[in-house]
Amino acid sequence: MNSRCLICTLLLCASFASIVTGVAGEEVELKNLNDLENLIKIAKRYQLPMPADDAELILATKGWSSGEQGIYHPAFLINTDSASDEKTVLIGWSTETVRNHSEFRPGTREYSLTGQESGKDAFIISSREVHVFSTVLQLANRGDRQRAEQLLGQFRVYNSSNAESLLAESIFLHYYEKTKEPEADLTVIHELLTKLKEDYPERFSDNPEDYYAYRRGAFVNDLGVTIAAESPLPLSVEGLLVAWGNSSGKYLHLGIFDSHNVEVARPARAIFDYGMEGIRDLHELHEDRRLTRHVIPQFNNAVERRVRIGQLASELAEMMSGAYELDRAVELASDESTDEQQFFENAAVQSKAGSVTKLYEVPLRILAAKYPDSLPRICEKVLEGGEAEVQLFTLAKSIVASQLSSQQKSAAIVKLAEGMPGLGQKRSLLQNLVKVDEAACTTLLLPLLDSLPTDVDSRYWDSEEANFVHVVVQCSTDEVWNKYLVVVKRASVGLRIEMMNAMNYSYIGDKNRRRRIDFLANFLDDSQVRIRSGGGKFEGPCAAFTFPKIEVRNFVAMKIASLLPAKMQRPAKDWTDDQWQEFRSKVQTGIDALDESKGDVDGKAEGSAKKDD
Repeated sequence: MNSRCLICTLLLCASFASIVTGVAGEEVELKNLNDLENLIKIAKRYQLPMPADDAELILATKGWSSGEQGIYHPAFLINTDSASDEKTVLIGWSTETVRNHSEFRPGTREYSLTGQESGKDAFIISSREVHVFSTVLQLANRGDRQRAEQLLGQFRVYNSSNAESLLAESIFLHYYEKTKEPEADLTVIHELLTKLKEDYPERFSDNPEDYYAYRRGAFVNDLGVTIAAESPLPLSVEGLLVAWGNSSGKYLHLGIFDSHNVEVARPARAIFDYGMEGIRDLHELHEDRRLTRHVIPQFNNAVERRVRIGQLASELAEMMSGAYELDRAVELASDESTDEQQFFENAAVQSKAGSVTKLYEVPLRILAAKYPDSLPRICEKVLEGGEAEVQLFTLAKSIVASQLSSQQKSAAIVKLAEGMPGLGQKRSLLQNLVKVDEAACTTLLLPLLDSLPTDVDSRYWDSEEANFVHVVVQCSTDEVWNKYLVVVKRASVGLRIEMMNAMNYSYIGDKNRRRRIDFLANFLDDSQVRIRSGGGKFEGPCAAFTFPKIEVRNFVAMKIASLLPAKMQRPAKDWTDDQWQEFRSKVQTGIDALDESKGDVDGKAEGSAKKDD
């Protein structure tokens, strides 16, 4: 892969407007539109996007407030997809896709400078961000001076920076974001940003003490390094690292081995196949300044940071090193006498006073691919001295992914499940065992389901009792589903809906879809109300946490609706009883339609848990 195609991602720090300093030339205060022509000329010279003269001025959403009010920004409508509710809009310099969130939170609204403070249709208009200044210029450029003047007046309430500084900021941010596009011409972008650096030198710095200016300067410099770099061999560690750095996806935070990242994280997993050689090669790149698309997210007052190739190399090397300190791992990996299999067995297990305290996924995965016979030995170590709190999910997942035979996989996981005391450990092991030996899983699962309590003292959302749903949804045995129905029905209302919360999770795919629908339908007559109190058992993102109170039947209706073929309106927390009743009727109609078509929504309709009469 050509390193010239590396895509760049720019953080937009919340305090960016406060860091725009002096600019070249005379400052333009621009409290009105009388001195605008020069700014528009500069904007066009730097090719800032201008909407078509007939593009409709609207409001477009970019998120939701803590009170679930829509936050809307002035924008231009570029395109509407008639086959969906998606719309393409130009918000300042950025082209984005927005969609409807609900009946009262549409993706776009009629243009206005006044929001709605209360009621179902409450929304907020945000006019303080710097991209609003670009919208002012875009309106003025096409002669809509009245609305440009009005929007400028509202923007100036929050931002007093001089106009040329705001324009320079808009240009920089536009090209910083432009580099996200796969087909972006990084050479042209670098030339434009270099010109911007010459025109506005005080916004860039080589002095690390000039915090923000230094980071802008480093971005331009490292973009140049990225463009000038020679293309590495595609299947070398360097080539794979560049490909991994060039990747992007909204699920990267879920990890390299998550099912959502099978394709996008393939280059990183391929580096792991190099074993100790991979650690050595990654270490040689640890100071590389080339840009990647990966970012360290903004947290509290710290701004989001761009990850360089060197940082990414160190991150992967640390993951491969597991229990070792990185320097020690590099030292051992560089020693030709080091036994690779033993190296990764040691890297996979962290012990203290003879007890296994932690297991590391990447070394386990490397063993699974290259030395699968190591995994049963690690299981024995855990059984001999594993703490009750040690997490076993990654070990079981690695066993399932290994080259061991199905019989060997089952035997290893069953032995762990029988020997470890923790309920959470047993659940995580069975969640993997069901994929290779459902019969053995069922034998161990049924008595555990019998033992589950009617309520728990801990938080509902991450209680292990509720997490057994992740085992059940993968089972195709009637006895398991019927047993789980009894367990859920006898549970307290808070635990009850938590035990059903994962029934529509996307990772399950189509497996047991009709079983899940029929199971949930058993509760369509359950009118008990779950009232969410602050903290305690309801602390955190518990089931239906956005609803202060909800009936069980309404909760399951939402779950079923998401599993049916026909798309339905998303319920709101302030719906009336009549609205909920109408929604449940539509859900029942959807279930009946499945029955008329023999209900085979996943190819496994028979034998599902039946709804009680």
